[in-house]
Amino acid sequence: MTILPLTVTVGLIEVGITPPSPDRIQELTSFLGAVTIPTGFRFEDTEVGGLSGITYNRQKDVYYAVSDSQGDRGDARFYTLKLHWSGDPFQLEGVEVIGVTRILDANGEAFPLYSLDPEGIAFTGETVWIASEGNIAAGYPPFIKEFSLESGRQLSELPIPKQLFSPDNPNIGVRNNLATESLTLTPDGKTLFTATENALIQDGPAATVKEGSPSRIIRYNLETGLVDGQFLYMTEAIAGSSLMSETLQLNGLVELLAVSERRSLAMERSFSLDRGFVIRLFEVSVKEATDIRSLDSLRNQLEGITPVSKTPVLIPPEIQAEVIWDNLEGMTFGPTLPDGRRSLIMVSDNNFHPLLHTRIVVFAIDREYSAKPYQQRVWEWIENFFGSGVDKTGN
Repeated sequence: MTILPLTVTVGLIEVGITPPSPDRIQELTSFLGAVTIPTGFRFEDTEVGGLSGITYNRQKDVYYAVSDSQGDRGDARFYTLKLHWSGDPFQLEGVEVIGVTRILDANGEAFPLYSLDPEGIAFTGETVWIASEGNIAAGYPPFIKEFSLESGRQLSELPIPKQLFSPDNPNIGVRNNLATESLTLTPDGKTLFTATENALIQDGPAATVKEGSPSRIIRYNLETGLVDGQFLYMTEAIAGSSLMSETLQLNGLVELLAVSERRSLAMERSFSLDRGFVIRLFEVSVKEATDIRSLDSLRNQLEGITPVSKTPVLIPPEIQAEVIWDNLEGMTFGPTLPDGRRSLIMVSDNNFHPLLHTRIVVFAIDREYSAKPYQQRVWEWIENFFGSGVDKTGN
């Protein structure tokens, strides 16, 4: 087994400054390191890359990371990873690839070439659910299917809402490569959430540098196996300039991570030529959101719909100064840290491209308020980032 060593990185993340309510996850409090898996690294005759989702097996202290290979880079698969830590200060030291599991259909056969695009993964305690964006251009719909950890064989699947795919109508459904990118299981194991990365074709346009896109969060009741809610999630606009070519710009909802039965962390990933990758984190709640599962189209109806609430997760400038943001697409809670905080693990998708990286990035996340007042802490962060001399009076 090869343990890949720590690589220190630098970069920038956008900081939300909306005050969070007391019961919300309010900030990332520490950067605990990053490990890069080189493009081209191989394990058991497979190229370790395209890691688009990650989930944690707390009992075995291992992680399952799904590759978005569509069969062109080997069979669809997920990897088992082991993270290694140093003691004081507590930091990520390395990552070890310890297993690979090929995912197979219900007959035990490999999925047809280009028929799937695995993006999200959630561990149930005994099995994993995997979300595929499908391949709309080739007529393959998205799916959410359950697979055996041992054999990788499909065990069950969930129905895809009619709004997401129509084999007979190209004007209905998810946009190609902007489909079910995310997947998360609630702590009680009873509910599964996924979401469209951008709007359905009939719901509205994809995100631009001026406006976000009306995505749908989809909630499954695993006791019935049916959808029991759909909710409007408004993405942010692309973090870029309208002067650059829009063909190379995007922003979308790429991951959800359940905090409770109603609350989740949401990761939006933006890319533009002038800004590069920008990652924005929010805590979202479906508690007051309108259930839109009966609506086949949202176009011209958004004013009458209450979307999910979104509260930015704060990342102080001192953390920004340490971290570079690649094509991050997956996240999961990891082990509880020695000081009682929760670890948050993220993974980036290198798209099997030599200019991108497969990177495991780790943070500490805190639900408690600092003893300092919120405004005081924000001004301290601004001063640290921009230097002293900031006028706090707003004059």
